[in-house]
Amino acid sequence: MNNHHEVGHFRNRLMIALLSLIVLVVTAGQSFAATDCSSCHGMPPLDSAERSPTSGAFKGSHQIHVSGPAVAADCVSCHSAAAGYDMSHSASPRNVINITPGIYSKGSSFAQTNIPNMGNCTNASCHADVYSSGFVTSPDWGSTGNGCSSCHTILIDANGPATGSHAAHAGKECIKCHAAGTNATTAPSKSNGHIDGNIDIFNVGYSADVQKHAPGPGTYGTCSAASCHSNGRGTFTPVTWGSTNSAGCSFCHPSLSGKHSVHTNPANAVYGGTADNSITGSYDFGCGNCHPTDIANHLNSSVDITLNSTHGGVLKSKNNVSDNTSGYTQTAGVSVTCAAAYCHSNGMAPPTYYGAGVDWYEASYAGDKCARCHGNSPNTGGKVGSAAHGSHVIGIHVENIYNGVSGKLPIGGGDIVNAAHGRNNRSTTINCNICHAMTVNTFANDKNSACIGCHEGPAPAKGVASIADKTKHVNGSVEVSFISQPIATKAQVANTAFAAYTANASGWKRNSNGMPYKTYTSSYDYTKSTLFAAATPYTTANGCLNIACHASIQVKWTDTVSCESCHTRLK
Repeated sequence: MNNHHEVGHFRNRLMIALLSLIVLVVTAGQSFAATDCSSCHGMPPLDSAERSPTSGAFKGSHQIHVSGPAVAADCVSCHSAAAGYDMSHSASPRNVINITPGIYSKGSSFAQTNIPNMGNCTNASCHADVYSSGFVTSPDWGSTGNGCSSCHTILIDANGPATGSHAAHAGKECIKCHAAGTNATTAPSKSNGHIDGNIDIFNVGYSADVQKHAPGPGTYGTCSAASCHSNGRGTFTPVTWGSTNSAGCSFCHPSLSGKHSVHTNPANAVYGGTADNSITGSYDFGCGNCHPTDIANHLNSSVDITLNSTHGGVLKSKNNVSDNTSGYTQTAGVSVTCAAAYCHSNGMAPPTYYGAGVDWYEASYAGDKCARCHGNSPNTGGKVGSAAHGSHVIGIHVENIYNGVSGKLPIGGGDIVNAAHGRNNRSTTINCNICHAMTVNTFANDKNSACIGCHEGPAPAKGVASIADKTKHVNGSVEVSFISQPIATKAQVANTAFAAYTANASGWKRNSNGMPYKTYTSSYDYTKSTLFAAATPYTTANGCLNIACHASIQVKWTDTVSCESCHTRLK
């Protein structure tokens, strides 16, 4: 019985030993069945919060340190023996992790465990202090959400670090100037130009592979070929990183092409602005009146034009198109005409647009500039305008003034000629300056269609009209302001009728130097006060009120008038 019992125990022990051997052989066979690193844990190793028997992933930060696919040689920066690892390194010697000496807080060799206590790196070149020769302490291995501040001791926000000119380039992707590894969605690595010990700058004419350095003046280079610092046509403005720009848009656009100098002042410009910043002597229209108002369209290596009225602004809102592509024609660098631009309209409501005849690149224009947009005077030269302008030129009734004897006064003449006009002290010349005194302040207007026949012929030249105050011209409204001086006229009524015209304060006075009515040059009438002082400010609803020219009768600009409209005694 004892022998039988012992034999049974022996068989049991033998069976257990054989099963253990089989398990050992199978396990060992499986361990050595791997053909490369990826067979066990991916290459580079996969990261997870805990060990995954299915994928082979384990806690760590391999994926953000090495871009895949990788080979064993890619691991030598941290695992000095990695290049010589074979497929048995996980089992011998004793599942030990070997780290390059001097960089990891847990030492150069320690055992694997399913519940690891992670360390950090204090002397790793890939965690070098960006702004000095030292190193920064890395986050714990396997931790997440660390971001750029892991290495950059100066805070990096959406606009980059607070160094140099990063703040001035707010909203621009880092990879516009730096390597791919600076993209928030790309893991930094040596292969993509990050953590390689220098500052990689591309595409802007800055020195390549700049050694890391402390921030501050005197440490930066110059961008000499950056498209964002060009005039949009291939000419680049060198700019030192970290320098201060006090020149506004002219910093990059010091000499703009075409008619920019007539339309805007780059030193005051703001991209997308539609304001009218004109001053007395020069126009200054915001860039957004001709270009996009969205800053996203800036620095895009193209010159974009849009007259879209929906962009707003006192001028742009009056343009004749509501999309971004129509209303103008362009041959880049050669010709631009803006057919839908309010600035080159007749200014009426609604406007008629004449910009198609004005080219941005024309060298000069010898003709009548006034006539290009609204006629001179308006409603002449094929330009649409209000008909009343035709009655407000040269002088009051200048072509039909009785000479007191048997005919009419000549329209013009020298000092000693008793003429209907030509001498402001006795017959005021009617020009734009009478009713638009804040915009035009000259009587002379030789190119007026009513004047050109004489003043480009037998009569002496007096000069052309000019804009006195550009803030009142092309500002989205029609400026009406009466001249601050008395008005004189040779169109005198008979002495017996004159009393009715001199009775009120805004009426007329007669000058005759003791001579009879209509006697030679000394006889003329003039207003008791200046036109500006007596007149009521003009409105579309009320028209002209208390205007001596109309015998103080209320007259609207669009009224159809006759002699009786002002000379009420004729009725």
